[in-house]
Amino acid sequence: MTTERIALPWIHSWLRLHPAGFSELYPPRRVNNVYFDTPELASYEENLAGVAERVKLRMRWYGTDMNNVRGTVEMKCKHALDGWKVSQKLQATIDLAAQSWSQITTALRAELRDAMRLTLEFANRPVLINRYDREYHQTVDGKVRVTLDYTQEVFAQWSASAPNLHLAVPVRDLVIVEAKADRADHDRLAQVASAFPLRMSKASKYVSGVEALLGH
Repeated sequence: MTTERIALPWIHSWLRLHPAGFSELYPPRRVNNVYFDTPELASYEENLAGVAERVKLRMRWYGTDMNNVRGTVEMKCKHALDGWKVSQKLQATIDLAAQSWSQITTALRAELRDAMRLTLEFANRPVLINRYDREYHQTVDGKVRVTLDYTQEVFAQWSASAPNLHLAVPVRDLVIVEAKADRADHDRLAQVASAFPLRMSKASKYVSGVEALLGH
């Protein structure tokens, strides 16, 4: 679900008043991602086409430090209506402000295991970096989690030999609301989401980021 950033105070009010009893789960933090894809942008194209089985590769870290990044590489997997993540926390520290993309991907290959390393062999092109602020909220029964993402910035990487951390492309100032639950609690998720005064919709930050780079 997405809405304009100006609606953020209204969303906070809705969460406070919701009968499910939302409260803050963690303090807000800055989320950063590098998304990798094939030179043909296969992951992007498969998402647009709604391919039932697909994989998206990214490296994620938190905070504002770009010099001592110890991130986690994640494969976001999709099969029909089911989605899950495979994660590996990196031991090496990456300096995004000083290292080239060649150095960074070499360091990733040295650490990644099995399917994740194989995926990087194909999806070896850093396409974009995005970063945004995230809030975490949870119902009193602990079954439904809601995140609010806003102040997103997108930085093109596909023609850069080293990370571009300064020249952002224009993106809409949106709040992205995502509600999640374990598979066994999907009925509870539907119940909670039905009371939300926004229309349910799919929202991929990677897809919207690529479209911003393409000028769509």
